[in-house]
Amino acid sequence: MAHMNEADKPNGAAAAALFSAGVGSAVLGIATLGAEVNEGLRGALTWSKAVGPLSGKTSAAVIAWIASWLIIGLVWREKDVKLAPVLVISAILTAIGLLLTFPPFFELFAA
Repeated sequence: MAHMNEADKPNGAAAAALFSAGVGSAVLGIATLGAEVNEGLRGALTWSKAVGPLSGKTSAAVIAWIASWLIIGLVWREKDVKLAPVLVISAILTAIGLLLTFPPFFELFAA
């Protein structure tokens, strides 16, 4: 078996890690906005009464991040993925997550 150097390795696993970070960020933002506009969702996201809906928001984001990393990582692990589109989509998802967790923005939609 020939020795593989770093340049010869597929980049799919790294691309999956970047993409899933964006997914987790977007889920956190969506959950944050959702909890502001929907009392039922706010209650559903209260997984710990001591913490409030933040417990569900962050837990849902971590679950989405890990699940997407696992699934996409398995699909892309042996593949070379075009990194430019992955980086753009990851940046957009991360920007969505940041915007939706920014209080002046999500308070515009508060119930």
